[in-house]
Amino acid sequence: MQPQVIIHNDTSFKQSSAVQFSPNVKPPYRQSPVESSVVRPAVIIPGLPPSSQREEYETFPHIDAHDAIPKKRKREDIAADNEPLALSYDQRQKADAAVNNLRGLLRDIFEAEDQYQPDTSGFTSSNAANFFTSNPVGESERPVLVHSIQTRLELAVQKVISAGRIAMIPVDHLSRMQRLCESSITAVNDSSLTIGAEWSDSDIEEWLARVSVAENGLQAAKIMLRIMTAGREEKQIYSEDHLQAAITILKHVLQTCLVPIVEARSTDGGSDIFKIASAQKKPLTTLLQVCGRVLRLLGDLIIKVDVVDHAITSVEYISTMLIFVENAHSEKDSALGIQRFELVRRIAMDVLAKIFARYEDQRTFIFDEILTSLEKLPVTRQSARQFKMINGKPIQLVSALLMRLIQTSATRSIQDKKKTSQDLVEGDEDDSTSEVDRHTPSKHTRHANNGHDDSLQSLSDIVKRLHDDTLKNASYLVNFMVQRALGATKTGDQPYRNLLDIFIEDFLSVLGSPDWPAAEILLRTLLSVMTHLVQSDKFAVPAKNMALDLMGLMGSGISDLKMHVRQTTRTLDTSQSELSARLVRLSEDVLEDKVNETDILDFEGPYRVVLEYLQLLARDDDSQLQSAQGCHITLWAKHVCNLLEVDDGTDDYERSMLNSLEKRLKHMVLNPKWLAAE
Repeated sequence: MQPQVIIHNDTSFKQSSAVQFSPNVKPPYRQSPVESSVVRPAVIIPGLPPSSQREEYETFPHIDAHDAIPKKRKREDIAADNEPLALSYDQRQKADAAVNNLRGLLRDIFEAEDQYQPDTSGFTSSNAANFFTSNPVGESERPVLVHSIQTRLELAVQKVISAGRIAMIPVDHLSRMQRLCESSITAVNDSSLTIGAEWSDSDIEEWLARVSVAENGLQAAKIMLRIMTAGREEKQIYSEDHLQAAITILKHVLQTCLVPIVEARSTDGGSDIFKIASAQKKPLTTLLQVCGRVLRLLGDLIIKVDVVDHAITSVEYISTMLIFVENAHSEKDSALGIQRFELVRRIAMDVLAKIFARYEDQRTFIFDEILTSLEKLPVTRQSARQFKMINGKPIQLVSALLMRLIQTSATRSIQDKKKTSQDLVEGDEDDSTSEVDRHTPSKHTRHANNGHDDSLQSLSDIVKRLHDDTLKNASYLVNFMVQRALGATKTGDQPYRNLLDIFIEDFLSVLGSPDWPAAEILLRTLLSVMTHLVQSDKFAVPAKNMALDLMGLMGSGISDLKMHVRQTTRTLDTSQSELSARLVRLSEDVLEDKVNETDILDFEGPYRVVLEYLQLLARDDDSQLQSAQGCHITLWAKHVCNLLEVDDGTDDYERSMLNSLEKRLKHMVLNPKWLAAE
């Protein structure tokens, strides 16, 4: 049915038109006297057909076919649609400015690179000289970004990523940026960063120039890794060569420069290294900080995207090396400062723990690397404990690492949305693929969690797997340390006997702390092994004496904890809230061994209080506290499942409470954030 065009004068239109203006609505225009006499066409919308049956309607095949063709949308349009609506106008302006700034900087850099023509005298065109410097690599010369431009580039990239607008940058620009960064990285690998003996001032100046080149290369590695961890899905930005280049430069700088400086002392054979490094503390401190940031980005990349095994192994090696480097015992003996290096050591611990959580097939290797390196640890208590707790005494960093690995074993590993670089672009290779298909989970994602579909399993099955893995790993650690300690004495060459004392003291220091539930698991395992040593006839008197000493140490620590709980409950004002009064009653019942287990396991009980406390402390990126939450949930669920499996005459009310709690705990195990939304 075609629309009808009727010619009439303006006056008749006002009287007969089907469209009437409301008195409150201003007419679209005011007619002049001249216009009122002009005859205008008007489009009259036809009425409905006599019948409302679908077959009565007229079709237009050419229009229908055109509308049926799926429109391929640009990445910029998709990104704009997915942008959070909560962004304020000011935030949108800042995000747009960040994108425009990066685009403009990249345009200038690429134009300068195109103009870059190094001649025999080493000079370039004036514009290119502002952006690039020549650096011979092999038989050819590749342009390297000058430090000031590279600093601007890193800041611009970081702002765009923080604004969530990295999708607005064309992928070919990102790839070209990575290639420029690789040139800066490659320039470092052939340079020596080792400090020599009896150097002259000119030697030191040349070495400082190489240190500056190394810092520039590490900065380039940061840019390259930021692009790879920003969430883009194109295959070309996930180059194995780029990843290997970042790992190689980090290892080169640490092994040839920073680790020898950290190990140097003013009184030993490395006094020349110590003197030169102490005099040049500022550039070396900056170099150390950049190394820590590169290592953190490598860890982020490995847990977000599946990479080749040798890359994972290399990062594990670097992290383990940093953890067991012997730092100075006092500030005067440290060329770079104790706490500066401890911050980098914490990053290494965090990266190793994240790999442990992400790749279950790497767990035995990580345990073996740690345990076989224990003999490198200092055995004096003051020098050993450099890991400062938020509240409490400092402990060994390795003690914190082992507890964190045990807690991670008790935490369900969620691996969805972790795609390999090959899977990332499955949808981009076929233009006819729909948007729904492009976001369908890949084969790798569908088979996450080692093939376990936890949502279809019972809580008992899920928790049993996690709990068994935790106890197995705790037993592996404890048995290794005890076996080594049995073959050594406190005055012997092997330090394992002293180390075992230090480990137990560290575990006792955090026993009862909500963020270290693994301390109790490890102490229970140790107590079981010590009891077996005392009761078995297979072990000699020295082994039994060691077991009795350690059991006494554990008993003393437990008594101190009980005394601390008594003193704390006395200071609590039970009139403040019903919760404080309830916790005081529970603590008193526990101390007197009169507590009802169902009171401890109640949904409103102490487990929930601990979890909500940890949720208040934890940030989204605080994987240590997240592992503590997961461990508490697993222990809570395991106790509930044990009660449900045993028919001990529990009344109907308690049985109903446990069944309801079981359902809630399964939600928490599958989604640790479920409790926060409850």
